[in-house]
Amino acid sequence: MKSKYFFFILAISLFSHLLFFGQPKEAVFDESLFGDFSQDYLKGKYFFDIHPPLGKMLIAGTAKLMGYDHYHGYGFGSNEYETDDYLFLRLLPLIAGIFLGPLLYLVAKAMSFSEKASFLVGFFISCDNALIMQSRFILLDALLLFFGFLGILYFLKYKKDLSTRHLAIAGFFAACASSVKWTGLSFLGIIILFYLLSLVESGKRKINLLRGILSLVVIPIVFYFFVFTIHFWLLNKTGSGDYRNTPEFQKTLIGSGYENDPDIKHLGYFGKFVEENSLMYSVNEKTTDIHAYSSKWYSWPFLGKPILYWKGTAEKGSVDMFLIGNPVVWWSSFLAVLITLGLFFKKIIHKLKYLRKNQMKWNLSFSRSEFVPLFILTGFLVNWVSFIFIHRFMLVYHYFPALVFSILALGYVIHKRTNNKRILFGLYFEAILFFLFLFPLAYGVPLF
Repeated sequence: MKSKYFFFILAISLFSHLLFFGQPKEAVFDESLFGDFSQDYLKGKYFFDIHPPLGKMLIAGTAKLMGYDHYHGYGFGSNEYETDDYLFLRLLPLIAGIFLGPLLYLVAKAMSFSEKASFLVGFFISCDNALIMQSRFILLDALLLFFGFLGILYFLKYKKDLSTRHLAIAGFFAACASSVKWTGLSFLGIIILFYLLSLVESGKRKINLLRGILSLVVIPIVFYFFVFTIHFWLLNKTGSGDYRNTPEFQKTLIGSGYENDPDIKHLGYFGKFVEENSLMYSVNEKTTDIHAYSSKWYSWPFLGKPILYWKGTAEKGSVDMFLIGNPVVWWSSFLAVLITLGLFFKKIIHKLKYLRKNQMKWNLSFSRSEFVPLFILTGFLVNWVSFIFIHRFMLVYHYFPALVFSILALGYVIHKRTNNKRILFGLYFEAILFFLFLFPLAYGVPLF
């Protein structure tokens, strides 16, 4: 690795994420939820959320280590925070967002991309207005992306050296992503799928299958259960969310109406785990609310519907904040997915003709040149098309994992198909131009 490129991307990412960090000094979008959840961890008060606990626990833990003292949640677009402690709650998502660009540079290098292609991947991640904005608040998606693609990186390392350690680390970080949001299961699913495909090429299938089960099934399941065990241990008092739970669950909470009821059975950790996850699934399935900024999955590659995150006022000398992606990043990356799909099918057709000509059978193994585009395309489609089957309202940030895979597709196309400096210059120039154009909406400050 040429470290200068890694650190150059890190410097760009530091600048784009730290600029006006803390603006606005008010609850932005779902911060009114996740900020309160973080406060509940510090108070030990039980709450219910449709997402697994890891992201919220890490945000609260980081804030506590930084000296977080108190937090007063306000509704969307309400009064200012009373102290600067809210910055500690925004800190961990910010860190994840800062390192996402450099991480994807490493992922691209692990895919054997050229330096210019890998740099473009890291640069586009670090200058996309939507990805930057989402990581500057008390929200979970930056952590989801960071853990998920860290798992992808270690799986690619495993593909090169077949190290059990790298496979186990990949399973661990994919489990972390799944423990932030259930959509993070896509990362684990992709890794498992390509691990199973790799077994076709291996002569020691039984040994490798056992290794895969331990690394990609046992470790994630144990870790996921462990996260909930810590969650229940921390939230041992009655709170805002226990009205949804059974009396047996509520009996475990200090101060609940069932705490001292002798007729109610005490629920153990495993019972609480099953009930909580069943409830999360049920609430997700039954959500029928209509969101003003919801958008359909097929609109996302074309920027979907921008989301109003914060409404500024003239007195504060600011502007409204909208979550909207950099058009050059999103559109060129989606075009690259289509080109990658064409290149991949061209390879497969050529391979089939060769096998037919030589009367050979295809054994489902893939060469390195076939694996990379197939891996990228699978990652993109799994994280995009799967939303067809979700009936609750969806928002454009649900596209983020697929977006990052599409940026990898752009890196692949640059690596394979172009040495044209004008095209590269045009991509960089227009991406920077649109970054500046959308600057006021992403940072909540006037450009001039």
